[in-house]
Amino acid sequence: MSNLSPHALVVKRATIDLPINRYSLPEGLYRTDLFAGVLDFDAMSEDELQDAYMPIEYAEGFPTSSEGCPIWEQLPFEPDDSYDLFQRYLEQGNIGVRQAQKLDSSEVHNYYVMYYWDVRSRAYDMFQEVCLRRRRALKQLEVEDDHFEIAACIIEKIKVYLNDDDGEFLELLTPKAAGDILRMATQLQRVSIGLPPSGPIATGEEARTPIEVTLRQIAKRVGHVEEREAGMSKDIRDRLLQDPDTALAAQELIIRVGQ
Repeated sequence: MSNLSPHALVVKRATIDLPINRYSLPEGLYRTDLFAGVLDFDAMSEDELQDAYMPIEYAEGFPTSSEGCPIWEQLPFEPDDSYDLFQRYLEQGNIGVRQAQKLDSSEVHNYYVMYYWDVRSRAYDMFQEVCLRRRRALKQLEVEDDHFEIAACIIEKIKVYLNDDDGEFLELLTPKAAGDILRMATQLQRVSIGLPPSGPIATGEEARTPIEVTLRQIAKRVGHVEEREAGMSKDIRDRLLQDPDTALAAQELIIRVGQ
Protein backbone atom coordinates (compact mmCIF):
# COMPACT_ATOMS: atom_id res chain seq x y z
CA MET A 1 0.00 0.00 0.00
CA SER A 2 1.98 2.92 -1.31
CA ASN A 3 1.13 6.60 -1.06
CA LEU A 4 -0.39 6.35 2.40
CA SER A 5 -1.13 9.61 4.14
CA PRO A 6 1.04 10.65 7.12
CA HIS A 7 -1.94 9.90 9.38
CA ALA A 8 -2.29 6.36 7.96
CA LEU A 9 1.47 5.76 8.30
CA VAL A 10 1.30 6.61 12.01
CA VAL A 11 -1.64 4.21 12.47
CA LYS A 12 0.22 1.50 10.58
CA ARG A 13 3.16 1.92 12.94
CA ALA A 14 0.88 1.87 15.98
CA THR A 15 -0.78 -1.38 14.87
CA ILE A 16 2.53 -3.24 15.16
CA ASP A 17 2.53 -2.87 18.96
CA LEU A 18 -1.04 -4.05 19.55
CA PRO A 19 -1.18 -7.13 21.81
CA ILE A 20 -2.58 -10.23 20.08
CA ASN A 21 -4.78 -12.88 21.73
CA ARG A 22 -5.17 -16.61 21.08
CA TYR A 23 -7.59 -15.90 18.22
CA SER A 24 -4.86 -13.95 16.39
CA LEU A 25 -6.91 -10.82 16.93
CA PRO A 26 -5.77 -7.71 18.83
CA GLU A 27 -6.88 -7.20 22.40
CA GLY A 28 -7.60 -3.59 21.58
CA LEU A 29 -7.43 -0.88 18.95
CA TYR A 30 -6.27 2.71 18.94
CA ARG A 31 -8.75 5.48 18.28
CA THR A 32 -7.11 6.74 15.15
CA ASP A 33 -8.96 10.05 15.29
CA LEU A 34 -6.78 10.89 18.30
CA PHE A 35 -3.70 10.44 16.13
CA ALA A 36 -4.65 13.36 13.93
CA GLY A 37 -1.70 15.70 13.60
CA VAL A 38 0.75 13.15 15.00
CA LEU A 39 3.77 12.70 12.75
CA ASP A 40 5.84 10.32 14.87
CA PHE A 41 4.16 7.52 16.79
CA ASP A 42 7.28 6.76 18.82
CA ALA A 43 7.25 10.34 20.14
CA MET A 44 3.82 9.89 21.74
CA SER A 45 3.70 9.66 25.52
CA GLU A 46 2.29 6.71 27.46
CA ASP A 47 -0.63 8.86 28.61
CA GLU A 48 -1.48 9.77 25.04
CA LEU A 49 -1.39 6.14 23.96
CA GLN A 50 -3.50 5.08 26.95
CA ASP A 51 -6.11 7.71 26.14
CA ALA A 52 -6.26 6.51 22.52
CA TYR A 53 -6.43 2.81 23.37
CA MET A 54 -9.84 1.13 22.97
CA PRO A 55 -9.99 -2.40 24.48
CA ILE A 56 -11.87 -5.14 22.66
CA GLU A 57 -14.27 -7.27 24.71
CA TYR A 58 -14.96 -10.97 24.12
CA ALA A 59 -17.62 -11.51 26.78
CA GLU A 60 -20.27 -12.40 24.17
CA GLY A 61 -18.00 -14.84 22.39
CA PHE A 62 -17.01 -12.47 19.58
CA PRO A 63 -15.03 -9.20 19.50
CA THR A 64 -16.99 -6.10 20.45
CA SER A 65 -16.36 -2.60 21.67
CA SER A 66 -16.92 -1.82 25.35
CA GLU A 67 -20.46 -0.81 24.36
CA GLY A 68 -21.11 -4.31 22.98
CA CYS A 69 -20.98 -3.39 19.29
CA PRO A 70 -19.20 -5.94 17.03
CA ILE A 71 -16.00 -4.47 15.68
CA TRP A 72 -17.09 -5.08 12.09
CA GLU A 73 -19.89 -2.60 12.66
CA GLN A 74 -19.11 1.09 12.30
CA LEU A 75 -16.44 2.20 14.74
CA PRO A 76 -17.20 5.27 16.89
CA PHE A 77 -14.43 7.21 15.17
CA GLU A 78 -15.00 5.86 11.64
CA PRO A 79 -16.48 8.22 9.01
CA ASP A 80 -19.50 7.11 7.00
CA ASP A 81 -17.54 7.02 3.76
CA SER A 82 -15.06 4.53 5.18
CA TYR A 83 -17.77 2.33 6.68
CA ASP A 84 -19.74 2.25 3.43
CA LEU A 85 -16.65 1.11 1.57
CA PHE A 86 -15.85 -1.41 4.30
CA GLN A 87 -19.29 -3.00 3.93
CA ARG A 88 -18.65 -3.36 0.21
CA TYR A 89 -15.27 -4.86 1.05
CA LEU A 90 -16.93 -7.47 3.28
CA GLU A 91 -19.43 -8.30 0.55
CA GLN A 92 -16.56 -9.12 -1.81
CA GLY A 93 -15.91 -12.18 0.35
CA ASN A 94 -19.28 -13.63 -0.68
CA ILE A 95 -18.19 -14.07 -4.27
CA GLY A 96 -14.42 -14.42 -4.07
CA VAL A 97 -11.25 -12.91 -2.68
CA ARG A 98 -11.51 -9.43 -1.19
CA GLN A 99 -9.49 -6.77 -2.97
CA ALA A 100 -9.58 -3.25 -1.58
CA GLN A 101 -8.07 -1.78 -4.73
CA LYS A 102 -11.20 -2.76 -6.67
CA LEU A 103 -13.25 -0.33 -4.61
CA ASP A 104 -13.70 2.97 -6.40
CA SER A 105 -12.12 5.41 -3.96
CA SER A 106 -8.85 7.28 -3.80
CA GLU A 107 -8.90 6.94 -0.01
CA VAL A 108 -9.46 3.19 0.15
CA HIS A 109 -5.88 2.32 1.14
CA ASN A 110 -5.82 4.96 3.87
CA TYR A 111 -9.16 3.73 5.17
CA TYR A 112 -7.93 0.12 5.08
CA VAL A 113 -5.11 0.99 7.47
CA MET A 114 -6.72 3.70 9.61
CA TYR A 115 -9.88 1.74 10.39
CA TYR A 116 -8.43 -1.77 10.72
CA TRP A 117 -10.20 -3.39 7.79
CA ASP A 118 -7.92 -6.42 7.94
CA VAL A 119 -8.62 -7.15 11.62
CA ARG A 120 -12.33 -6.41 11.37
CA SER A 121 -12.86 -8.51 8.24
CA ARG A 122 -11.08 -11.48 9.87
CA ALA A 123 -13.26 -11.10 12.97
CA TYR A 124 -16.34 -10.96 10.74
CA ASP A 125 -15.31 -14.12 8.86
CA MET A 126 -14.65 -15.98 12.11
CA PHE A 127 -18.07 -15.01 13.43
CA GLN A 128 -19.75 -16.15 10.21
CA GLU A 129 -17.93 -19.47 10.38
CA VAL A 130 -19.04 -20.00 13.98
CA CYS A 131 -22.64 -19.27 12.95
CA LEU A 132 -22.33 -21.68 10.03
CA ARG A 133 -20.97 -24.44 12.26
CA ARG A 134 -23.76 -23.85 14.75
CA ARG A 135 -26.40 -24.10 12.05
CA ARG A 136 -24.72 -27.22 10.70
CA ALA A 137 -24.67 -28.81 14.17
CA LEU A 138 -28.38 -28.12 14.62
CA LYS A 139 -29.07 -29.56 11.19
CA GLN A 140 -27.05 -32.64 12.08
CA LEU A 141 -29.24 -33.16 15.12
CA GLU A 142 -32.34 -32.96 12.92
CA VAL A 143 -30.86 -35.42 10.42
CA GLU A 144 -29.84 -37.83 13.18
CA ASP A 145 -33.36 -37.75 14.55
CA ASP A 146 -34.77 -38.46 11.08
CA HIS A 147 -32.33 -41.33 10.63
CA PHE A 148 -33.38 -42.81 13.95
CA GLU A 149 -37.05 -42.69 12.96
CA ILE A 150 -36.33 -44.20 9.54
CA ALA A 151 -34.30 -46.99 11.10
CA ALA A 152 -37.04 -47.68 13.63
CA CYS A 153 -39.59 -47.93 10.80
CA ILE A 154 -37.36 -50.32 8.84
CA ILE A 155 -36.77 -52.50 11.90
CA GLU A 156 -40.49 -52.82 12.63
CA LYS A 157 -41.37 -53.68 9.04
CA ILE A 158 -38.57 -56.21 8.72
CA LYS A 159 -39.83 -57.84 11.92
CA VAL A 160 -43.26 -58.19 10.32
CA TYR A 161 -41.77 -59.78 7.22
CA LEU A 162 -39.62 -62.16 9.25
CA ASN A 163 -42.68 -63.32 11.19
CA ASP A 164 -44.79 -63.67 8.06
CA ASP A 165 -46.39 -67.13 8.09
CA ASP A 166 -47.64 -67.20 4.51
CA GLY A 167 -44.17 -67.17 2.99
CA GLU A 168 -44.62 -63.93 1.05
CA PHE A 169 -41.40 -62.56 2.46
CA LEU A 170 -39.33 -65.52 1.29
CA GLU A 171 -40.64 -64.97 -2.22
CA LEU A 172 -39.36 -61.40 -2.16
CA LEU A 173 -35.90 -61.83 -0.71
CA THR A 174 -33.84 -64.37 1.18
CA PRO A 175 -33.81 -64.28 4.99
CA LYS A 176 -30.05 -63.63 4.89
CA ALA A 177 -30.49 -60.48 2.83
CA ALA A 178 -33.28 -59.31 5.14
CA GLY A 179 -31.02 -59.94 8.10
CA ASP A 180 -28.39 -57.72 6.53
CA ILE A 181 -30.97 -54.95 6.06
CA LEU A 182 -32.07 -55.36 9.67
CA ARG A 183 -28.48 -55.20 10.89
CA MET A 184 -27.87 -52.06 8.85
CA ALA A 185 -31.00 -50.43 10.26
CA THR A 186 -30.09 -51.21 13.86
CA GLN A 187 -26.58 -49.89 13.32
CA LEU A 188 -28.01 -46.73 11.76
CA GLN A 189 -30.31 -46.34 14.73
CA ARG A 190 -27.45 -46.74 17.21
CA VAL A 191 -25.28 -44.24 15.36
CA SER A 192 -28.15 -41.75 15.28
CA ILE A 193 -28.23 -41.58 19.08
CA GLY A 194 -24.46 -41.40 19.49
CA LEU A 195 -23.63 -45.07 20.07
CA PRO A 196 -21.04 -47.06 18.14
CA PRO A 197 -22.56 -49.24 15.38
CA SER A 198 -22.22 -52.34 17.54
CA GLY A 199 -21.07 -53.13 21.07
CA PRO A 200 -20.77 -50.88 24.10
CA ILE A 201 -19.09 -47.49 24.13
CA ALA A 202 -15.36 -47.85 24.75
CA THR A 203 -14.16 -46.51 28.09
CA GLY A 204 -13.32 -42.86 27.81
CA GLU A 205 -14.64 -42.61 24.25
CA GLU A 206 -16.39 -39.29 23.80
CA ALA A 207 -16.11 -38.55 20.10
CA ARG A 208 -18.65 -40.11 17.80
CA THR A 209 -17.98 -41.41 14.35
CA PRO A 210 -19.73 -39.17 11.82
CA ILE A 211 -22.86 -40.73 10.40
CA GLU A 212 -21.57 -40.39 6.85
CA VAL A 213 -18.45 -42.42 7.67
CA THR A 214 -20.42 -45.03 9.58
CA LEU A 215 -22.93 -45.45 6.79
CA ARG A 216 -20.11 -45.96 4.30
CA GLN A 217 -18.64 -48.64 6.56
CA ILE A 218 -22.01 -50.34 6.96
CA ALA A 219 -22.71 -50.23 3.24
CA LYS A 220 -19.30 -51.69 2.51
CA ARG A 221 -19.88 -54.61 4.88
CA VAL A 222 -23.39 -55.33 3.61
CA GLY A 223 -22.31 -55.06 -0.01
CA HIS A 224 -19.51 -57.63 0.28
CA VAL A 225 -21.05 -60.66 1.97
CA GLU A 226 -18.97 -63.69 1.13
CA GLU A 227 -20.19 -67.04 -0.20
CA ARG A 228 -19.42 -68.85 3.03
CA GLU A 229 -22.40 -67.26 4.77
CA ALA A 230 -24.97 -69.93 5.61
CA GLY A 231 -27.89 -70.24 3.20
CA MET A 232 -26.25 -68.12 0.50
CA SER A 233 -24.30 -69.45 -2.44
CA LYS A 234 -23.32 -66.04 -3.82
CA ASP A 235 -22.58 -62.54 -2.67
CA ILE A 236 -25.89 -60.64 -2.25
CA ARG A 237 -24.72 -57.81 -4.43
CA ASP A 238 -23.63 -60.22 -7.16
CA ARG A 239 -27.05 -61.86 -7.13
CA LEU A 240 -28.80 -58.53 -7.40
CA LEU A 241 -26.60 -57.58 -10.32
CA GLN A 242 -26.76 -60.90 -12.15
CA ASP A 243 -30.31 -62.11 -11.53
CA PRO A 244 -33.03 -59.74 -12.84
CA ASP A 245 -35.77 -61.55 -10.93
CA THR A 246 -33.92 -61.22 -7.63
CA ALA A 247 -33.17 -57.57 -8.31
CA LEU A 248 -36.85 -56.93 -9.02
CA ALA A 249 -37.85 -58.68 -5.81
CA ALA A 250 -35.33 -56.64 -3.83
CA GLN A 251 -36.66 -53.41 -5.28
CA GLU A 252 -40.20 -54.42 -4.37
CA LEU A 253 -39.15 -55.13 -0.79
CA ILE A 254 -37.34 -51.81 -0.47
CA ILE A 255 -40.40 -49.95 -1.77
CA ARG A 256 -42.68 -51.76 0.64
CA VAL A 257 -40.37 -51.18 3.61
CA GLY A 258 -40.18 -47.47 2.82
CA GLN A 259 -43.96 -47.05 2.69
